[in-house]
Amino acid sequence: MAGETSESARWIDLHLHSSASDGLLAPAELMARAAERHLTAVALTDHDTTAGLAEAAAAAQAHGVDFVPGVEFSVTYDPGVMHLLGYYFNAEDGDLAAACQRLVEAREVRNRKIVDRLVEFGCDISYQRVRQIACGEAVGRPHIARVLIESRCVRTMKQAFTKYLAKGEEAYVSREKLSAAEAVRVVRGAGGVVALAHPTQLRCRTLAELNQVVAGLVDLGVEAIEVYHPDHRPEDVRVCMDLARRYGLLMTGGSDFHGPLDQSHRRVGFSSNRIPYEWLTELQKCVAGRRAGRSG
Repeated sequence: MAGETSESARWIDLHLHSSASDGLLAPAELMARAAERHLTAVALTDHDTTAGLAEAAAAAQAHGVDFVPGVEFSVTYDPGVMHLLGYYFNAEDGDLAAACQRLVEAREVRNRKIVDRLVEFGCDISYQRVRQIACGEAVGRPHIARVLIESRCVRTMKQAFTKYLAKGEEAYVSREKLSAAEAVRVVRGAGGVVALAHPTQLRCRTLAELNQVVAGLVDLGVEAIEVYHPDHRPEDVRVCMDLARRYGLLMTGGSDFHGPLDQSHRRVGFSSNRIPYEWLTELQKCVAGRRAGRSG
């Protein structure tokens, strides 16, 4: 569990991002780094896309790391941020692929609108330069921030977001999202399992409110909850475990790693949390049981 460092234990990370969405490392490089950090199994959960899964799966196999196909969908939710993680789905499923394609196209429109707003505010940048900075990766706000630094509109990534790019700031543009019901439908329709990511970001004011939100998601078909996340304090972890027990949810966890690598040279994983392999085994049993039921 969290804080343990036994080298003989098997640790996992079920929440990683690559340059296929807004991470800084290519999928193959991310898998290599995961192996270097002694992770036994990892999931690539890029935002709204499965584009990096094939590359990541091949690299993970080459490095002897168990690979879990994943995706992270942002879904409509007004009080805070709601993200749903999908695991072990068929990435070739037509409905899932169509949903991802729609969101990727919407993200491109959004990025261009952000750059247009920045130009209106006097920033000497262009979308062409943003694409160059991205070097073929999926363009995201971090790439726009790097161009803002390059053009000396801001000094740091943090300033780029706090001044222009974060929600509520001058150049922020909202993006298209799936409803929670649609995200659950497409992932489960493709044979996958859905988990609620980082529940603290829901910004629920009370435990009763959090319970109500989780109960609603369970009714939609969510089957797991992210217990370990860098945003979670020890008391948050306890709350998530209690929710898992109350609603019969599987437990997951991850670093939500985007990069760059920190300088601590941790011997295991990308965060201080140690997520046990047994949690992945339970996830696999859930998927296997459902598929057996369909074929029976």
